[in-house]
Amino acid sequence: MSRIIRLALTALWLLAATTALAQTQKPLTNADVVTMTKNGFAPALIVKAIQSDATDFDVSAQALIDLKNAGVDQSVMEAMLAAQGNKPSAATEAAHGAASPARRGKQ
Repeated sequence: MSRIIRLALTALWLLAATTALAQTQKPLTNADVVTMTKNGFAPALIVKAIQSDATDFDVSAQALIDLKNAGVDQSVMEAMLAAQGNKPSAATEAAHGAASPARRGKQ
C-alpha cells in the first residue's frame, strides 16, 4: 500500500513541476529569433515557434533593420509582424472596456 502512495505522490510532484515550468516560460523575443538564426535553425522552424509560443517582439523600423542585418529571414520577420499584429493594443483594450484593476472594482 505504501508503494502506491509513493507512486501517487511522485506523480503529483512531477505534474506540479511540469506545470510550474510551463508557467514560467518567457515569451519569444527578438534576441531569441536572432539566436535561433545564428544557430542555423531553418526559417520555417522559427516561424512555427513564433506561431506556437507567446511572443514579445520589438517590430519597430530600427528593430527590423537590426534583424535583417543579423541575417534573419524575411519570412521570419513577417511572422514576427503578424504575431505582434494579432495582439490587442492598449487602445483596442480600452475601446472594448478593459479597465484597470482599480477601475474594475468600482463597476
